[in-house]
Amino acid sequence: MMHNNLSNTLRRRRSTEKPEKNDTCTTHLTETDSILQKVQRRQLKKSDQIQWDPMGVALWLIVFVCALFIFYNHPHLRRKIESLINRNAHRLPSQKTKSVEQHIPERTKPRHVGCFDDSEQTDVFQKVRRLDTTNHYVSSGTKLQELDKETPKEPENVEYATTPRISTFETDDCVAMHEWQKHSFPTCNDVHAINLPDLLTFDDEVHILGSGTWRVTWLIKDYKGDNIALKSYVYKYHQPFGEWHINQHRKDGLVYERLSNSPHVIQMYSHCVMGGLFEFADGGTMEDNLWSLDSAGNTLRARWSGLQRLRYATQAALGVADLHDVNQYEEGAIGPAVAHTDISLDQFISLNGVYKLSDFNRVYFMRRNVTSDEPCGYHVDIGNPGSYRSPEEMIYSIQTEKVDLYALGSVIYSLLTNFEPFEGLEREDYMYRIFHGEQPIIPDYISHSPDPAKQAMIRAMGMCRHLQPEYRASAAEVASFLSDKLSEIESGRTG
Repeated sequence: MMHNNLSNTLRRRRSTEKPEKNDTCTTHLTETDSILQKVQRRQLKKSDQIQWDPMGVALWLIVFVCALFIFYNHPHLRRKIESLINRNAHRLPSQKTKSVEQHIPERTKPRHVGCFDDSEQTDVFQKVRRLDTTNHYVSSGTKLQELDKETPKEPENVEYATTPRISTFETDDCVAMHEWQKHSFPTCNDVHAINLPDLLTFDDEVHILGSGTWRVTWLIKDYKGDNIALKSYVYKYHQPFGEWHINQHRKDGLVYERLSNSPHVIQMYSHCVMGGLFEFADGGTMEDNLWSLDSAGNTLRARWSGLQRLRYATQAALGVADLHDVNQYEEGAIGPAVAHTDISLDQFISLNGVYKLSDFNRVYFMRRNVTSDEPCGYHVDIGNPGSYRSPEEMIYSIQTEKVDLYALGSVIYSLLTNFEPFEGLEREDYMYRIFHGEQPIIPDYISHSPDPAKQAMIRAMGMCRHLQPEYRASAAEVASFLSDKLSEIESGRTG
């Protein structure tokens, strides 16, 4: 009995004593497992809370892309941000001030390549510099794809080269039509007299009017305080630059010089390589005035009368006619010596209510065949597509100044209808239609209108937009026809 009581007492003592080492490890493992389970539960809860919504992600991506699009298409906003970035990038911790030049983004700084004079005079103030007179370039190392005659389209294997391959202007068969085509008359001192640092202030009197492919246009003041326009080369890292580009702007300045007596062409005051001084036209381009945007971004089409439209069409035709007749009084002239090759609404700028032709840096000089003494055409390898272009430009065949007549017909169509030719069609669609001689639709209320001004414009379109270049009228014939009709209507001599 006593033995049993002692055994029971020992058992109770063992049960109340601390566990041995192995029992302690087991307890800690159990507690660790419990903690891990809690952590895993928390992670599962978090993963449940963060669930990616595909629609939400797509919406954010759309917002981001739209923001980028607005940024890159808003020059003032982009210039402001780039200016701030450049300011912080160039500023040292110890700097408190900086030059004005550092505020201006690199791409908007006015640049000049230098000056040259290719005249034959050899006095100490003039250095002979004869440019290699060339007309065009194609990408180095690539071949133009053979175009299907039935389905004209843009060549697929053509790339804009960083090193242009140059084709010479004069060949064994074709030479310059006139000696003046191989020269230029730069007046670099006038351009260099402009205080370029003033352009970097962006104040009310000096600011950028616009920018094209190669040049930026500035509104500046001359020494008398009058407004003039300065065009200067703007560097773009993705575009090639070389002697071909200098030569194109040599021809630009030369054409302006030859047309200085024309009242239908913007006047140039000075020319130097890719820069120049021009008369300032504040009336906007024909395209700006034909189509504008309201505050909501909707297109507003001009509500001009038939007489106004005829008057503007006549002014455009007179500008092209003056360009084509630049050599009309020269001995041995066998036809137009210059083709503009880029006639469109935005090439006509309003000055005192008159639209004047401008921008000749894509011109091609016509040549003469040494055997037949007939005009030689020219060849363009890239950059032709556009709804104002001619059928021969769609397939990159030999071209003449007649491409300007076809484009002039497109300008007249836009002035008449308030629409671009084949507006709303994709590029391949309107290229196909142009190549096959289809004409853009003229609404019935215009084609059947009794307004003699509108009927005259329809007739002029037919003179310009013929499928075969040889059947198109000359620019002088179109200008004469429209001028006569305008005079008849203004004098009340029409029925």
